Amino acid sequence: MLANLSSQPGRSFCAPGRSRLKSWTSRLQRIHLLQPARMQRKLIAFVLALVGLSACSDQIETQKTLARRVANADRVIVTNTVDCLSLAFSEHDVKMILEALVAAKRQRRKIDSTGTGHRLDFFKGTNHLGSVQTSQGIFWIRRQPYIDQTETLDVLYQKARVEHYGNQRLP
Repeated sequence: MLANLSSQPGRSFCAPGRSRLKSWTSRLQRIHLLQPARMQRKLIAFVLALVGLSACSDQIETQKTLARRVANADRVIVTNTVDCLSLAFSEHDVKMILEALVAAKRQRRKIDSTGTGHRLDFFKGTNHLGSVQTSQGIFWIRRQPYIDQTETLDVLYQKARVEHYGNQRLP
């Protein structure tokens, strides 16, 4: 049998698994040649999934989660995005705005916003806690309208107009 093994071409007694080694080597080479493409596709899929999940996690925020995030605010800056005018509210007014945000009801039907846009920026000291767009009694959270049930936004806007324009007749 020893003579039989050694007489076959490509086989020797010292390396009985040489053909197996060659087959494993060729398999590894084939896998290695295919592996970068597979890994590249897997890496691209992973990165896209990660980006998609991070984008989706941002869009899950509702008025309740926003209200929790800005609950410790001690100051709200209201910015008129059309005229670039700002006004700061503090203490009592901030609590009223937070209560209105919590009490807001999501409007399921489509609302066409034609009013001027205001942005509410919530701060705790110098830390920015969050922002929300508003217009005519509506909080716009992630492009979803939430109706201010307490009418706090209208009251605060009227108060701001009176402070800014005084007793002048408004246009």
